[in-house]
Amino acid sequence: MNPTFLFGDDPDDVQRVREALDAAGYTTSTILAAIGGDGPALLARNDVEPVLRRTRSGTALDTLVRLFLCETAVSVAQAERALAPLPLARWAQAGVVAVEGDQVTALVVLQPLEAVGRPFTLAHDSNARATSADRVMGISPSSRTLAEMTVRPSVRRALDVGTGSGIQALQASGHAEHVVASDTNRRALAMAEFTTALNGIGNVSTRHGSLFDPVADERFDLIVANPPFVISPESRFDYRDSGLPSDELCRRIVAAAPRHLDERGWCQLVASWAHTGDTAWDRRLAGWFEGTGCDAWVIQRSVHPVDAYASMWIRNSGRDPASASQSFAEWMAYYERLGIEGVGFGLITIRPARGATPWVRVEELTHDLGTSPGSAIAAGFERLGWLAEVGDDPRRLLEARLVVGEAVRLDQRHRWTPGGWALDEAELRQLGPLGFSGSIDPQMGALLTGCDGSSRLGDVVHALAGSLGTPPEDLALQVVPIVHQLVERGFLVPGGQPDQ
Repeated sequence: MNPTFLFGDDPDDVQRVREALDAAGYTTSTILAAIGGDGPALLARNDVEPVLRRTRSGTALDTLVRLFLCETAVSVAQAERALAPLPLARWAQAGVVAVEGDQVTALVVLQPLEAVGRPFTLAHDSNARATSADRVMGISPSSRTLAEMTVRPSVRRALDVGTGSGIQALQASGHAEHVVASDTNRRALAMAEFTTALNGIGNVSTRHGSLFDPVADERFDLIVANPPFVISPESRFDYRDSGLPSDELCRRIVAAAPRHLDERGWCQLVASWAHTGDTAWDRRLAGWFEGTGCDAWVIQRSVHPVDAYASMWIRNSGRDPASASQSFAEWMAYYERLGIEGVGFGLITIRPARGATPWVRVEELTHDLGTSPGSAIAAGFERLGWLAEVGDDPRRLLEARLVVGEAVRLDQRHRWTPGGWALDEAELRQLGPLGFSGSIDPQMGALLTGCDGSSRLGDVVHALAGSLGTPPEDLALQVVPIVHQLVERGFLVPGGQPDQ
């Protein structure tokens, strides 16, 4: 990579870039005030005309928004004023902007955002490089998913595999002593280095190489990855295509990650996986974790028919109609050859098994998981691990002291009858992340009332059976499977464990 790219030859110039942005008030809050609350949504769907109208007063902030967020040309005179104190020629030499005649356009987007409790500016490629093989993407839906669902304990060392623009490394820098960000794309590494320097982040280092090659025998407390997971017959884009068949890249990450995890470490990646006609997708995914020595939780967030999936990615690649039609035929032939009928997308979380036997949970959760569900995922691992230790013997569960989770609410609806108000429907729901909900009958509602941690579940069942006139053994057989599910979802938690 040319050392002048993104000011790689002069850290002092990065500081001058920071000065220009700060002087204009180029932050999330001031930009929102200028472009309106709907501005980000307008920009996301490339509907820039309303934003251009709202930024026509000619201030430095207006110019920067037009240049770096609307990706619209501004005049040389406007750019020189807004980009000072660094000369326009230096911005162009660094590959951030291009100057043609009296017009200046952005080659790099400078995107303000809030992360880990503070403002940042993220650098990534503009649409001018949409068809470039080494294009560095900005904040995509998959990067948002990973950032929101990552567990975030304070850790000593973190690894961001396939860092791209560096958004995951930036997030990890707030709770890790040191972060290693790796990528095969040298342009991505330069972009990540620029982002960290621009934001004054000193605990992130970059390394070039594929997957875990750059870290050899090193171990980490947290590994995150947003890899090129698209199931594709092409090797067209670094950010999208792995060059491996089907979902092999994601399987390889799962297989290799445990060797780089500390004893209490976490690995999380967003991934795609094939749905084939010969094996159920959940059983196929469960097989990925055999021999890893890790507990695993796979959450499928969506699944797409292969024709819609291919059309979406081909459309996003900027092809002309004739080329797109040919590519679509090639993608369909590829899927047919591999027996792929659909493509699932979601999150994989693994950690070294805490119990004698690793457990694997593979499920589909398509509802809104709320804000920052990482903490709830970590708590779920504790509950699922506890249930794995309890095993299938109902007597062990009946010995447990369980507590209703603090975030659990019981909603009841009654209907009027001639004899008064009668319970019509009752629903348990959770506040906060994951936000599970489900109906519950009066019998289970009464059981939950007794789950305050002071008594064994078996004693609660015995007392309830007495009030119902039911043999305790019969009631236990009915409620134990339901209690098991309530613990899985966090409606009930073992005494002393967090529910979120």
